[in-house]
Amino acid sequence: MNNNNTLCSLCNKTLKNLRGLHIHQKAVHQTNTKSELFLCPHCSHAYKTKGGLCHHETFKHYNYNIPGDFFKLPQNHINKKKASLVYLIRSRLMLHSNHLGPQSVSSPMTESEFVCIFQNHIQRYSIC
Repeated sequence: MNNNNTLCSLCNKTLKNLRGLHIHQKAVHQTNTKSELFLCPHCSHAYKTKGGLCHHETFKHYNYNIPGDFFKLPQNHINKKKASLVYLIRSRLMLHSNHLGPQSVSSPMTESEFVCIFQNHIQRYSIC
């Protein structure tokens, strides 16, 4: 063992230095209390970090993450936004019809408008 290496007394893992040992013991051996855990509101899973919970929600409960108030926009507003988006896409296609490959289009809209327009095409939605 190198002079700088440190051995974990709990699992005998060799780490490079005391800082590494501290990080290892906190991440691997420290048990979180209930108040320190991030609980999934959809199931019984609990995570040590908010990032862990966000990852879980994104891939396991993506349909549940679309807030219900997104669907409260007036239908005529959504229809107008769709029409302007279709017009924009058609205009871009006509201008760049001789270009091959992916084309991008950007249109200012709120998150609510986006979700209302593309709700049947969204496969994963995360608020994280």
